[in-house]
Amino acid sequence: TEVGDQNSLMNFVPTRPIAEVAKEYLEAIWTMYEPKNYLRRCFEQCLKITPNPQLQQTMYFPPGKGLRLLANLLWRQGWQRQEIRGQFWQQLWAILRTKPQFVNMYLGLCAAGEHFWEYRLLARERITEQLGFDPLTTPTAVEKPLVTI
Repeated sequence: TEVGDQNSLMNFVPTRPIAEVAKEYLEAIWTMYEPKNYLRRCFEQCLKITPNPQLQQTMYFPPGKGLRLLANLLWRQGWQRQEIRGQFWQQLWAILRTKPQFVNMYLGLCAAGEHFWEYRLLARERITEQLGFDPLTTPTAVEKPLVTI
């Protein structure tokens, strides 16, 4: 196996069946980075932050790059991704109304989601390739419990 790559299986010998560990790992990232769950957590995080009146949120991009990034994000999550389109717009408007000072943070977290959503697919693909089956769709064999005396 490759060392230092989160998309591959372990670089050590596990004490449990590798298929079981791989399934649990993929279930965790599949749930954690599911787009609706991820966007909900981003939104909740921004709402929970208490603003410091002495500090201003600063996130600077050159105007051309910033506009390109914003347009790409609005296109992808506000239009292309039908499963989160409504949620994205509802949450964005809520942030703009209630915590406008955190709109940059919210949009940055949403943009990071694009990476995580790609990562979850890549990890599943690579681990499936290494195991020879998809651990999220193939039931693992039930192991007999260890008996301790």
